[in-house]
Amino acid sequence: MKALLGAHAAGGFATPAVVQTTEQATASTTVTATWPGTPTNGNLMIVAIPSGGNATVTTPSGWTAGPTELGATPDIATFYKVASGESTSLPSFASTSTARLMAWEVSGLSGSVDVSQGTVPGSNGTSMDFTPTATTAAAGFAIAVISLGNSSGGFSNAWDGGFAQRFVLGGSGGSTTGADCIYSAAAALDTTETWISSRSRSGLIVAFTATPL
Repeated sequence: MKALLGAHAAGGFATPAVVQTTEQATASTTVTATWPGTPTNGNLMIVAIPSGGNATVTTPSGWTAGPTELGATPDIATFYKVASGESTSLPSFASTSTARLMAWEVSGLSGSVDVSQGTVPGSNGTSMDFTPTATTAAAGFAIAVISLGNSSGGFSNAWDGGFAQRFVLGGSGGSTTGADCIYSAAAALDTTETWISSRSRSGLIVAFTATPL
């Protein structure tokens, strides 16, 4: 059963909102991007780096390494930082395997991870059905990232459970995709995405806690 997720935070918490996003769509062993505008102090910057193979991604100074789905092919790493005196340029993230980058600036978040869930099916396939992941906070913001190992799969944008597609990067049909949602009650984050061509696959959900009021 998919979680019912709302657009407004529960009483006692700020309502998270996506302020801006940015990306690097071209695969490289060094990834970075430029924000459309300067991040606002106090907002949370979230970066997801899906790679085409087993990868180690270096954490830039001042950033915190978040949950990962590593040790498989492909891999996904995440990082986050509370904005403070930022420029419009993200730092460079060095990866031992070719990777891409997707990034969110989100207001109303406390800067701490609520829960995460990695998923690596044992064989190739044309879908990713994430394991339901129970949140502990009453409100927050979650991202869901899928990587197909730098092989275009033709994503269908079938996200459900309150998640909405935000990124499709790589190739004509995309080799990685990212979605997000705002949740307004403690619930099981649960979503599914499909694509056309059978590929190796990995997925990662990371949820961040809303700021208490």
